[in-house]
Amino acid sequence: MIYPHGSTDTLPFAIMGSGSLAAMAIFESEYREGLTVSFQEEGVNLVTKAICSGIFNDLGSGSNVDVCVIEKGKKEYMRNHQTPNPCTYISSKGYTFSKKTGLLILICHYLFLFKSISI
Repeated sequence: MIYPHGSTDTLPFAIMGSGSLAAMAIFESEYREGLTVSFQEEGVNLVTKAICSGIFNDLGSGSNVDVCVIEKGKKEYMRNHQTPNPCTYISSKGYTFSKKTGLLILICHYLFLFKSISI
């Protein structure tokens, strides 16, 4: 693992992000040395279970599971490996916003940033 300030560490697993507390609980209780990493095997299943735990226990963690298995000389990227929490309501009319709405959102965003920095 490479930390933001540049130091490194060798760990059996590393978990980061807004859903990391829930995901860490899964890893701490179920991880063991020697897990296999093939598509249907226990390594991918453990990672998927941990990510799903983060999705359902944190509002900022999104709605789908992407997995990338990296081995020496090859990689396997599984986009949308699972979608346990899909968006179920989409307006049949679509969504439209006036041109001024984008500017208002941008101004509110900058005001929020300014207030959060100056506190």
